Amino acid sequence: MRIFLIGVVVVLIGCDSFEDRITEINSSPFFTVEGDTIMSLSDSLKITRGNYSFSVELNDAEGNLKSLAVTGGSSQGELRVNGSAVNGSIEIKELSSMTYSSSASGKQEFAIEASDEFGESTSLEVELTAFSNLLPVAVVQIVDPVIGSEFERLIDASGSFDQDARFGGDITKYEYTFLGTTVEISESSQTAIFPSAGTYQILVRVQDNDGEWSDLISIPVVL
Repeated sequence: MRIFLIGVVVVLIGCDSFEDRITEINSSPFFTVEGDTIMSLSDSLKITRGNYSFSVELNDAEGNLKSLAVTGGSSQGELRVNGSAVNGSIEIKELSSMTYSSSASGKQEFAIEASDEFGESTSLEVELTAFSNLLPVAVVQIVDPVIGSEFERLIDASGSFDQDARFGGDITKYEYTFLGTTVEISESSQTAIFPSAGTYQILVRVQDNDGEWSDLISIPVVL
């Protein structure tokens, strides 16, 4: 019986030592962007163009991820991890996708905390500025055509751009006004033929895919 008890004690001591050793060599989870570890993230979010997709990765050297939790933030924003909404904390073994959406403009600040099986954790501080739309900008130049009459000009608005192009914004319509006529087309240039020598005004504006118009550009043309 004495030998049996000693054996049990040895086994128990061995288990404690093993767990202690695992805890000693275990490292905290960490967030990275293109291989670089980060502790904070700041960016913008366009409300009308769906979710903000995080470009960060969640790593754990030992593969012991256990949970992900969100603290702070706005009641008008929602974080989804691997397709599931995070309200408090969720269990997680690996990260495949992480998106955030907001129904209100303004600054959204929150923290994402990742924990492993041994209680080690790390936090990513997030600051997103949500906005509904940025207006497009009309950029126009008047070009003398190589072939054409002396009173003919090309209105070139191809340099126009949408300020939120990186969020999916795009120019969809061009409006040209000259000689008392307004033309709305999808082409970035328009030919104008004037009746005689003189000074004329050309008005141009562009519309983005949110239906918003740019400021009106007025250009004098002297013939």
